[in-house]
Amino acid sequence: MKKTLLVVVALLGMQLGALAQDTIATPDKGNFNLFLSAGASFTDFKFNDKLKASGLPEINTVAPMIGIGFNATAKEFLVDFEWNTSYFSDKKTPAQQVRTLTTGFDFRLHYLPWNTGNTFFSAGVDLSYYYTQNDIFTRGNVIDLNDLDPATHTGHISLYSNTFYAGPSVSLGLFQKSEWPVRITTGYGYGLLGGKWKSEVAAVNNSVRESGNSRAYVKVILYM
Repeated sequence: MKKTLLVVVALLGMQLGALAQDTIATPDKGNFNLFLSAGASFTDFKFNDKLKASGLPEINTVAPMIGIGFNATAKEFLVDFEWNTSYFSDKKTPAQQVRTLTTGFDFRLHYLPWNTGNTFFSAGVDLSYYYTQNDIFTRGNVIDLNDLDPATHTGHISLYSNTFYAGPSVSLGLFQKSEWPVRITTGYGYGLLGGKWKSEVAAVNNSVRESGNSRAYVKVILYM
């Protein structure tokens, strides 16, 4: 009888030990998540005034946006670090074309005042850095590889700007206990620093700064 009890106790001890090891080795998946995002960005470019004055097509205010990032949650706080890209559809005239691409990073810190476990609401601040590339070129250009002298190839202007934004944002989390938890997030950013339009190959006279402009977005975040 004693031997039987010892065997039972030993087996229980082994099972409890294995369970404890599994518990220690398996982190809480709700505390750290990779995610994908898709939505739209709304940017008020001051550079549009220069384009308009030159009779060129202006940059669209609205552009589709996709991103990837990671999220960390600790008690009543939520943190996101995200990389996003927005492509502004080409604007054309019979003679010219304007192409714009924006890419950058968002750091998001939120407080969760309401959380039922399956649904939550959070609010906080975004700190963002965005790089914008703008290309203006004459349509129908031809490049002759037997003549690569830049002086004989005209009709292309390439400019870029770097802008730091800060502003509020809010999120609504849905289906958090399901296999596919999602969030709807929207925010607004105010251009604080940088934003001057520059060129990598030429000096730029009469430039304009995007600091002071506004940027907004709305997106759906899907946890992976």
